[in-house]
Amino acid sequence: MKKTKEYRPGDQIHISVTRDFSDTATEFFAFCREHNFNPSEVIRDSIREWLKKQKEIQRMYGEQKGKGLMAKMVSDYERSVLFEEDENE
Repeated sequence: MKKTKEYRPGDQIHISVTRDFSDTATEFFAFCREHNFNPSEVIRDSIREWLKKQKEIQRMYGEQKGKGLMAKMVSDYERSVLFEEDENE
C-alpha cells in the first residue's frame, strides 16, 4: 500500500489550473487582492471545511449502511425463524 505523504509547516501544495477553472482562478485571486484576503488562507480554510463535511458524510453513510446491514440481518433471522416454525407445524 502506498504511503501517504506527510506534510509539514512550510510545505507548498501545487494545483493545476485547468481550462474549465482558469476564469475562476483569475477571478478568485483578483477578488482576494482587491479585498485584502490571503488566498492561501482562504484555500486552507476551504480545504478544512471540505474535509470536515466529507468526513461527516462518510460517518453518516457508514451509520446508514450499518443500519441497513443490521436490518437485513434481523429480517433474515426473523424469516428463518418463521420459516422453521412453519415447517415444524
